[in-house]
Amino acid sequence: MFQTNQAGLTFESFHPRGECVAQVTEEAEHAPPAWVQGLRSFDWTADGSHIYFIRSRHSVDRLARLEISSGRVDEVEGKLVQQYTALYQPAVSSATGEVALLASAPSIPIRVITVDSQGKVTIRRRSSPEILSTNHFSTPEALSWETEGGEKCYGLFYPPRNPRFSSSGVPPLLIKIHGGPTSQYRVEYDPETQFFTSRGYAVLALNYRGSSGYGREYRRSLRGEWGVKDHQDVKAAAEFFSRSGRIDPERIVISGGSAGGFTVLSCLVRYPGRFKAAICRYGVSDLTALTREIHKFEARYLDSLVGDLISSRHLYRERSPIYLADRIQDPVAIFQGDEDRVVPRGQSDMIVESLRRRGVPHLYEVFTGEGHGWKKQSTIEAYYRKTEEFLTRHLAS
Repeated sequence: MFQTNQAGLTFESFHPRGECVAQVTEEAEHAPPAWVQGLRSFDWTADGSHIYFIRSRHSVDRLARLEISSGRVDEVEGKLVQQYTALYQPAVSSATGEVALLASAPSIPIRVITVDSQGKVTIRRRSSPEILSTNHFSTPEALSWETEGGEKCYGLFYPPRNPRFSSSGVPPLLIKIHGGPTSQYRVEYDPETQFFTSRGYAVLALNYRGSSGYGREYRRSLRGEWGVKDHQDVKAAAEFFSRSGRIDPERIVISGGSAGGFTVLSCLVRYPGRFKAAICRYGVSDLTALTREIHKFEARYLDSLVGDLISSRHLYRERSPIYLADRIQDPVAIFQGDEDRVVPRGQSDMIVESLRRRGVPHLYEVFTGEGHGWKKQSTIEAYYRKTEEFLTRHLAS
């Protein structure tokens, strides 16, 4: 069975006397939160003698094997460690004992692989043609810095990289804000990040307080604080990198979708003039509407992130960008699907109405036939093209 502790999750087993004995208590995450159905981070061998599980530290995954009888834990090494930094959905073969996984790295799109007990890796399927050489891909550096209240915040910093171009100047910084809101950026293949690093941007994949992957207490720090600590951490990240000398402090962009879009909008209304531009994809702007319209699997989710809707209704209004839209003054591109049932188009329409009325520079693109995220190739191509054009125009001004 599993038991949570401050470091994440520990494996436990039942002693013959009926006691519950911790098998793994290291400072690492051993399972992601179960907010998406069908997630799996471990599997048993056919004879029940071992458990293969994924351990994560600083957003990097490793495959480990626990021997039940002795409690001994060994990491599976070899090419698995050398090549792959993100692992998903382990499944142990009852016939061969090999472990099948989804695996990737910053320069390796997701593959289906198998690995034996000695660490020998066999590639079974590839998710893309993999035609680019690895020197086209930026590799992240795991960083931390102090945020408000002296607490620590984490992120993955990707420097610009393109072997065909070079520059003597410092790059603009794109701060990516994940959704969830208690999700996580991992050291994995991320085509959006590589799109921007190949075009001269530095990218920070921000794991603000409340993100998964850094222990239960870190994730729980967003309880009652969504709409506060997340945008505080974006601001602290911008200040940290502005002092670092690694980026141009006058050209910082923020970008996010869904819950990440909520944080983008929150930053724009709380810190007007701080960011050069912003990208918001189907961003939540009305927390009350989100609570009433959210799908069944996430029902009552905001009770822990904001508070009970009845007793905390003032917080729902105070933290909803839709009521503060007139504070926005920085250029912002808003992208929305016309069939989005999670964040209906009306939420974006009201933000854009305020921008239009006050003459704030903006782009509003509604994609026909799209929901909460892009599925059509034509939409994805249009999104990247329009985003790049928008940023080029406003970062050059």
